[in-house]
Amino acid sequence: MEMNTSHDKQVRKIGYSIFFILLCSYCYFTQPPSNSNSVARIGLALAIIEDGSLKIDRFQKATSDRVFFKGHYYPDKAPGLSFAALPFTATVYKFIRLFDNDIRWIKIDPDKSRVRLTSKFKFITYVSTIITSGLMTAITGMVLYFLALRLGASITGAIYATLTFGLATPAWGWATAFFGHAMTGSCLFMAFAAICYLKQSPPKKLRDTLSGFFIGALLAWAIVIEYPSIISSTIIAAFGIITILPWERRRIVPVLVSAIVGSVIFIIPLLLYNAIAFDSPFHVGYQEHQIFEGHKQGIVGITYPKLNVLYKILFSQYRGIFWLSPILIIFPFAFYRQLRLLKLRNITVTAMIIIAYYLLFNSAYYYWDGVWSTGPRYITPMLPFVCLPIALLWTQADSRFKTALLCLFSFSFLISLICVSVTMASPSQYANPLFDFLIPKFLKGRIRTILNLFSNMHLGLLTLLPLLLIQGLGILYIVRILKTTKLNKTKGQILLNRLS
Repeated sequence: MEMNTSHDKQVRKIGYSIFFILLCSYCYFTQPPSNSNSVARIGLALAIIEDGSLKIDRFQKATSDRVFFKGHYYPDKAPGLSFAALPFTATVYKFIRLFDNDIRWIKIDPDKSRVRLTSKFKFITYVSTIITSGLMTAITGMVLYFLALRLGASITGAIYATLTFGLATPAWGWATAFFGHAMTGSCLFMAFAAICYLKQSPPKKLRDTLSGFFIGALLAWAIVIEYPSIISSTIIAAFGIITILPWERRRIVPVLVSAIVGSVIFIIPLLLYNAIAFDSPFHVGYQEHQIFEGHKQGIVGITYPKLNVLYKILFSQYRGIFWLSPILIIFPFAFYRQLRLLKLRNITVTAMIIIAYYLLFNSAYYYWDGVWSTGPRYITPMLPFVCLPIALLWTQADSRFKTALLCLFSFSFLISLICVSVTMASPSQYANPLFDFLIPKFLKGRIRTILNLFSNMHLGLLTLLPLLLIQGLGILYIVRILKTTKLNKTKGQILLNRLS
């Protein structure tokens, strides 16, 4: 599908506008920095900066996500998110040092019964989160928009699917937390999108070589951030190999070699980390856990998929994804419609396998509920893959169905706003966190935004007005582009007809 230069420029403007809306939405909120997951990861980054060490002995009382090995404490997590944040964490650290040479990250009460994090720790966590989880999720949204267009979606369909992913699923909440799920999903989806781009592009040696390196690096880094990504990265790598097999040898070799080089370079930090911390490149922190005994079952807590747990991940009021994002109930229908397009079949099947893997992995994990978690957080990396076919579904929908889709989006947006405003770490004692904990806290104005990160200023729900204004103006700008440039709404349907 060819578009003239003027239309192409307007399409790009819409993509950049969506990125801006998403990034502002992610920067606006903060999650409790006292979460053990975040403390362990930030503790590792600070230990590297201040001590030149991987040991988090100074932070061990503030986190339960730690292991004890040969007399010292280490995070039980893969180190990728800490490594990714390191340049920015170091920059913030040097900035703080300009005003305070004696930095204290945690404070322990005299009776040693309570550990508190200082405002400096909260600030460095916020910046590290925005530059990793937040920025990468916003970029992923923009990539989803452009990929949907390449696959035949109309412009409005691509916009709808992207905003669904970015603002109507738990991806919004996890983009504001220093957890590995959001950035892992970004690495996987961008590698997947790059393969789809190569699939539809003519040969060009420099571009092919750089794309191969980019794909290999992203798939390897996904593993460095979260160990379970080894399977999903392998699935996408297999999709890439199947994609390039029909090509001429002179095109296959640069792509394949550069992909291998990229993956080797970017997996090395993980191997070095494990070798230094645990005496072996292949020995991971979870193997040394003394706190969460469930990690001793199966392979570091992973046994076999359980149907009852799978049901709870999808439908239960305790952790069901459809309670937090009702719009996702349409994703099987969206995949069915896309699967009928022969030229998109490999792409669709790969995305379906990724989704199936994360659902099965989550249902096989001993701590499947994420303990303190808003929704099933372990399936977060699959969310961009889930939302992609929704763009084509919108493109083919009639006006009535689009009205229903808009209602579903609005409802899911409101729930996502409630979740990200209150916390993405709902206490495990609530059987129905949405109605028993999140909504009551939200209605009382107990929300966490950048406006009250360092102060006791609480304006309740009024705190949300600046963000809603930014989002509203961004949407109006996009609508204005659509109306004034008269972008051809039928082009997506024309391409779909060709693909059929």
